[in-house]
Amino acid sequence: MFSTENLRFTFPENGITAVDGVSIRFEAGKIHALLGENGAGKSTLARLCTGNLRQDSGRILYNGTPLNLHSVADGIVQGIVLVPQHPQLSAELTVWENLAIGLHTAKGISSGLLSPQKTQNAIAAALSRYGITLPLTQKAETLDTAQLHWAAIGEALLKNPSVFFLDEPSASFSPQEITRLYRILRSCADRGACIIVVTHRIQEVLNFMDTVHILRNGKTVWDSPIDSTVNAHLLLQEIFGSEQTEWEEAAEQQDIEPVQQAPAALLTQPDALSPQDTLQSKKAAGLTVSHVAAVSSRGVRFSDFSIDVPHGKITGVVGIKKQGLELLEYLLVNTLKPDKGTIRFDGLPITRIPRETYAYIPSKRMRNGIAGGHSIAENLYVRARASLYRCGIYSPKAAEAWKRHCSFDIPRSWKDSVLSLSGGMIQKLIFSRELDNPPPQLVICAEPYWGLDRKVQLALLQRLRSLAAAGAAVIVLTSDVDAALETCDCIHVLYRGVLTRFMERPAYNRAAIIAAMMQAGKDE
Repeated sequence: MFSTENLRFTFPENGITAVDGVSIRFEAGKIHALLGENGAGKSTLARLCTGNLRQDSGRILYNGTPLNLHSVADGIVQGIVLVPQHPQLSAELTVWENLAIGLHTAKGISSGLLSPQKTQNAIAAALSRYGITLPLTQKAETLDTAQLHWAAIGEALLKNPSVFFLDEPSASFSPQEITRLYRILRSCADRGACIIVVTHRIQEVLNFMDTVHILRNGKTVWDSPIDSTVNAHLLLQEIFGSEQTEWEEAAEQQDIEPVQQAPAALLTQPDALSPQDTLQSKKAAGLTVSHVAAVSSRGVRFSDFSIDVPHGKITGVVGIKKQGLELLEYLLVNTLKPDKGTIRFDGLPITRIPRETYAYIPSKRMRNGIAGGHSIAENLYVRARASLYRCGIYSPKAAEAWKRHCSFDIPRSWKDSVLSLSGGMIQKLIFSRELDNPPPQLVICAEPYWGLDRKVQLALLQRLRSLAAAGAAVIVLTSDVDAALETCDCIHVLYRGVLTRFMERPAYNRAAIIAAMMQAGKDE
């Protein structure tokens, strides 16, 4: 039994109480779901329970014995391990070298006693018992998001945890990988481990977990075994604390109004040609990728790739990460240049599109979505920077006007460090920066719903639909089939760098999409 008693924690830098008197019991041999809306305190609780943070008051107990966790190492010694929402490995080390760090805490492997080759072989053998295969000799920087999560899960499993916290572990996984993950977690639970999964994926809770615990505003509000009385509506009601909320009612509406243009004073500068004027002089063709050849550092290859993303629609591309989703993402935002072929928006090369014209929501939110050493305000203003200056001088009045048009609420002082925000709040920051003023004409959105509660998911969905209704060209890149089905007007399936299937609403076939993706999974 792993439990907490009246656990409290307040972030000293801003005085926000993230965990407020939480008492909770996690039984061994079970898979527990830890639910709550973004900012409810889930990740903070997981960090407290694993030694990543130190509580202000209250107790953490393991089998009735109080624990005094001053560090992650203290937790590992007790068999308590966390896979964070955004795993980080040392980029310049190989995968096996990253996993070998700290192996003195794992049972059966000691990196200090074995040669490098034997250590690598021992790691591979240990991972294979869980059905995990990783490119152990590659540099960690070459891993895609899904592989990075598998590496973090594998690293944790090597420590043979008895209490295993996982924060949004399946966010980047295909349906096949999700099934594999929970098969592994069930085997750990069957051996007596206590598994706690922080998630927003209600269907995974109902399909794979034994017990659910819900936090709201840093407090425990509901605990229950998963039985026939528990359904998605009940869980959402307990998470958000109402029978029917405004956002649920809005989601049921069929018609979504196009987004309104921002006030002219917020968008234009007297000494600069507006992006709208530049683009509207070209033929309105949307985003066109024509006969592109490219190869990523991981060996993913496009030989003759083409796709059209028209104005006024949300176009989805679904596939497994290593089959080319990330390569396409980086090509579209000019992080990677094609060897041949063209990428254009409304007739202009993508390299000539002004930053104010397009929105980019990256799959690697922490790496590519924020500047960690800067404030919330500085991160928010990046895309709208030109709108906030008058003749080269910063305009507080324009900044205040910009704030009033933010569609995603961030209830913090904008002077705070962006790293003081929870993962969910960081995502809301990125959405506000990219999707608000000035309204983008092109939206490149990778894995839109990762780590979001249902309320924010629906707000994002409404925003994307509003932008499309206003004429924006929107492309969604995702490994989440259900996200694509809910969001997109048409869907392409990407397999081995080739678009193999195409479907349009309402003639979607979920089983066919998953089958096409699982064909890719057989090659892993």
